Amino acid sequence: MEKTIILPELPLHHWEKSKLTLHLILQILGKIRLKMTPRKNH
Repeated sequence: MEKTIILPELPLHHWEKSKLTLHLILQILGKIRLKMTPRKNH
């Protein structure tokens, strides 16, 4: 007996601006983290 999970549809066009904003914020945080981390000589 298999159970099927039915998930609601998530239309991307409703989330496009939020996705872009989150992506840009994470890029900024990554740049700040990179700048604040001491350099290592490999």
